[in-house]
Amino acid sequence: MRPKILLVEPIGDPGMRILLEAGVVEILPRRSQRELIAHISDADAVIIRAMLRIDSQVIDAGRQLKVIGRFGVGMDNVDVKRATERGIPVVWTPEANYAAVADFSFGLIIAIARRIISANHALKQRGSWEMRHKLVGTDVSEKVLGIVGFGRVGRAVAERARGFRMKVLVHDPFVDEGVISGLGGIPTSLEELLAQSDFVSVHAPYTSETRKLIGAREINIMKPRAFIINTARGGIVDTRALVKALRAKRIAGAALDTFDEEPPRRRDALFRLENVIATPHIAAFTQESLEKVSATVAEGVAMALRNEKPRHVFNESIYETSQTSHKNELG
Repeated sequence: MRPKILLVEPIGDPGMRILLEAGVVEILPRRSQRELIAHISDADAVIIRAMLRIDSQVIDAGRQLKVIGRFGVGMDNVDVKRATERGIPVVWTPEANYAAVADFSFGLIIAIARRIISANHALKQRGSWEMRHKLVGTDVSEKVLGIVGFGRVGRAVAERARGFRMKVLVHDPFVDEGVISGLGGIPTSLEELLAQSDFVSVHAPYTSETRKLIGAREINIMKPRAFIINTARGGIVDTRALVKALRAKRIAGAALDTFDEEPPRRRDALFRLENVIATPHIAAFTQESLEKVSATVAEGVAMALRNEKPRHVFNESIYETSQTSHKNELG
């Protein structure tokens, strides 16, 4: 009998073609946790994007679950701990979309600094040419860029910043200072980064430690003419504190691709502020990036279903445990 592969959302080609060769593909008919639990009971594999959660209840309901696929990199909607306890590999796509996210992040830096969105709106929606005299922006070249989180995306943003002759400050307690320095960054504390940076770009993973990492106290450390750019996860920046600071012009502006609640409410306070650029979590959405992610997650799932170790497994420890147990059995 061919394995059943459950998709919470479609993943497009070329991944779909790979999955159809590996098993029987079913797409969740209605996106709710209740529907997910009901349909995962006989699934051998499940692939999730941004919608819903693969929590412990879902994992335990998947009695014959052999692999979980994450279309992307964020693990905030997957209970990796429970999957590891069950011996289920969590396949992800860490190398497929980081360049697209870095490009987009730097695009937001330029857009918010030069007021590009406001200028576009003024001319196309209001027909106002004279607004050009009020839409005076700020330079990006030779400014100070603070990068919070120095994984693949953070490093790619730093690489792009070098072309603008920017001074790059980096805060990431989990990355060796020598690595940061070797890539042209200056390792620093979060407080020093916030105090010195003209642009603060957030690229940390969302965890219990990074939840509201940048709150009212941290925002008050920033320069009045500084900007926050967040393409990581909305919960890393305290939204209430950010709105309050933006309203009071305590900082110059913010460019956000992620939010506490997704999709956000249409009447969200952030959307009523002129010094905010808001986009619907599309930093990774390029044709090339989506195709790479689609193929990578599908290949990983297909390999796991063939009892092969996928190339990218977030909880690799399950294979180490398995190998240790096998060695012990051999005596």
